Amino acid sequence: MRHALSVVPALCGLVILSVMFVLSPIFRVSDIEITGNERLSNEYILEASGLDKPVNIFLYSPHKAQNELLKNLLLESASISKLYPDKLQISVQERHPIGYAKHQGAYLCLDEDGMVLSVSQAPDKPLPVISGLEFDSYALGEPISAGKSETFETMVFLANLLEKHSLLESEGVSRVDVGDTSDIHLYIYNIDVAIGRIDNADEKIRTMKAIVKGELPDAQNVKGTLDVRVIGSQYYFKVLT
Repeated sequence: MRHALSVVPALCGLVILSVMFVLSPIFRVSDIEITGNERLSNEYILEASGLDKPVNIFLYSPHKAQNELLKNLLLESASISKLYPDKLQISVQERHPIGYAKHQGAYLCLDEDGMVLSVSQAPDKPLPVISGLEFDSYALGEPISAGKSETFETMVFLANLLEKHSLLESEGVSRVDVGDTSDIHLYIYNIDVAIGRIDNADEKIRTMKAIVKGELPDAQNVKGTLDVRVIGSQYYFKVLT
């Protein structure tokens, strides 16, 4: 009995020492590495994952933080790893917005899978409005029914080319009409650019950029049409009044 009683203080002391060790400043997170984010800022990720204030690495829950991060539909995946004694690694993969589809007065921001990332009364990102997609309904965080159609796949292909030529998320291309995939139109500033079929789209977009951004004086204030449907032929620009 006396032996048992003598063990109790020792155990209490061990517990206290263990708690003091775990809560030591040595284990306060002081180094956080964030990778994979392009649109979301480091500040946002730190706040969403509960790292905008001092935390102890033993008491921090990566699983809970990951779930909080993934509430943002712009994130496709998120992982957080502990590197003792005081470092965390956060790796995220963002979804890729390609444009807006207008539906019953609302603008749906879509990614490459047709997922609805946000719904707004007006576009809040410098992305083109997509014309020609047919769907009856939508749900936030779910892909639209047109997301698996040939029309949408054409839009994704064009979006990748526009991004390649720095025309997707920049001042310029405001609308892409893929309603007729044999007669595709891009609208840059106030210029209607006919590119026809998707064939040679890379060269057609390169040509469009060279003409509109380089050869047309005051292109932002010009209203007209540009035909680049046939590569290697004469390109026609017509001013509209």
